[in-house]
Amino acid sequence: SRLSWQTGGKEIEQAIGCSCPCQRTRDRGKIGTTTTIEIRASALNLPAPERAALAHDLIASLDAEDQDPRADTLWAAEIERRAREASDGKVTLIDSDEVHAEIAQRLRARTGR
Repeated sequence: SRLSWQTGGKEIEQAIGCSCPCQRTRDRGKIGTTTTIEIRASALNLPAPERAALAHDLIASLDAEDQDPRADTLWAAEIERRAREASDGKVTLIDSDEVHAEIAQRLRARTGR
């Protein structure tokens, strides 16, 4: 079905789900240590290309650190399942332009724009 292709399996969501410590810290109302505050202030003063590179490196470090070791195996199994469903004709493939148009239409309907 279209929905299962978009959402994937629960095991994958659990294996790669966000357990972002920054969100938990914000939820408790704690901003961070003095060092973190100073680093954040310095980073925000960097030119945009340098901030983007720093953000990329920080996110990559989280991905490598927090990813469940089963994630690659689970994704490989999910990809094989989806490919098998497509080749067996069990699902209808939809062009990405059509999917993007449908998403845009749903967002416009939701926001009234």
